Amino acid sequence: IIFIELNMVSEALKCFEKAIKLNPEDADAHYNKGKALLLMPKKQVRAIECFDRAIEVDSHHKKAIGARDKTLALLRPSKECSIQ
Repeated sequence: IIFIELNMVSEALKCFEKAIKLNPEDADAHYNKGKALLLMPKKQVRAIECFDRAIEVDSHHKKAIGARDKTLALLRPSKECSIQ
């Protein structure tokens, strides 16, 4: 997480991927990987997949649920934009 705070997203992703490899059932590692992916251009879909995996591991992971829902909402075109 310190890598994210230092804007070293690639390094953070490597750490989260290593943590997931060591323990695929670590919901926080999946969530944190998703948060790191959101800091990269055009990686929202991959981030959602990470949040979904975190929720699959821990169905009560509130941060992952909130992050997934917020990211999904941002990806959906708003009604105001589609009305012409």
